[in-house]
Amino acid sequence: MAKRTVHLHVGPAGAAADAIHGGLLEQRFALSAAGFHVPASSAYDALAIEIELCRTHREHGLRRSEVEGTWARLTREIWRSPRPALISIPGLAAAPPDGRALVFDALAGLKIHLVLTPPDPGTALTTAWRSAVRTGRRTSFAKFARRALDAQRTHDYAQQFHRTYDLTALLDAWAPRMKPQRVHVLTAPPPGSNDSGGAAGPVAWRRYAALLGLEPVDTPPAPIGALGADEPIPAPDPREIAAEVAVLRRVNRALDGRLNHPSYASVVAPLLGDLAPIALPDLGPDPHTAPLRDVLNALGHTWVAEVAQRGHQLHGDPADLLPLVPETAPHPDRVDAEEQLGVATDLLAEALLDLAELRRDLDRLSRAEGPGRRGLLRRRALGA
Repeated sequence: MAKRTVHLHVGPAGAAADAIHGGLLEQRFALSAAGFHVPASSAYDALAIEIELCRTHREHGLRRSEVEGTWARLTREIWRSPRPALISIPGLAAAPPDGRALVFDALAGLKIHLVLTPPDPGTALTTAWRSAVRTGRRTSFAKFARRALDAQRTHDYAQQFHRTYDLTALLDAWAPRMKPQRVHVLTAPPPGSNDSGGAAGPVAWRRYAALLGLEPVDTPPAPIGALGADEPIPAPDPREIAAEVAVLRRVNRALDGRLNHPSYASVVAPLLGDLAPIALPDLGPDPHTAPLRDVLNALGHTWVAEVAQRGHQLHGDPADLLPLVPETAPHPDRVDAEEQLGVATDLLAEALLDLAELRRDLDRLSRAEGPGRRGLLRRRALGA
């Protein structure tokens, strides 16, 4: 009897990973009709599994018991279905050894196809920096780049970058237990690429469908990035993205550690949403970062060679793994003050709307509590 198959996508996180993860959720019924099984039915399922296996519950303000068992429940559903399973957990790439062991132990006896979606080194660098800023850091891009690419890996930025985005390290961690031909490296064009307008999401999704042996499924009007959706995604304004991160760095500096996790994440994430990928800026004008261009180029060529030497499947253009510097990419450390002011004004307007809604909710709550506690509730909630 032939073994059942599971395609396990573990990231690392990025535009390609988001497209695959979102596409599986949005198109799970079309995929079911094509003979596949998508056991995760919501984005929370994948996030809970990532938190459980990566042991990051404290960073998300959770207790371990709140996420423990999510991976076991999903794998039970995989074993109950006779169809090939498709799993996407974009943040799982950086899981520690015990987390990876739990993954392979639960799937032992199935034919596993591992799917990695590494961004090019330049996009990985800007993504790692943006993620650090979104967790409360205020480090400049230039300083972050020097620390993250330090060959000695003495700084935690370098260790995290290596563990999360270095394709060689990811293959060393995940591939030894796999047959080489069952490890798939799926690429997408870097931000600013002329390939499909630089729309990494739709390109990655089409390549993932081809990996599964599917033609684009003919479905009703599908969300952007869904299987069969060929409409181009409007390119985000790179200067606006850089301005948003610059404003957040200034906010983090002003907060000065007074808003800790998980409160920080619960406030910042809804306000800013998901920032689009930042293109790699020209590192040449800064004498401190100019040498890093050669480091990034060498890293990309190393990744391409590693995939070929190990006999893994490359889905996409090898050039996608080489850093690209678009002519229009602004340096994120040199954003015009007027552009920052525009972003800050928009964010302040959104915050005021949220505050107004909070006050309306508070007024309703205080009326329900009765007149005796109304004033006290209002003063406590609003800091009066």
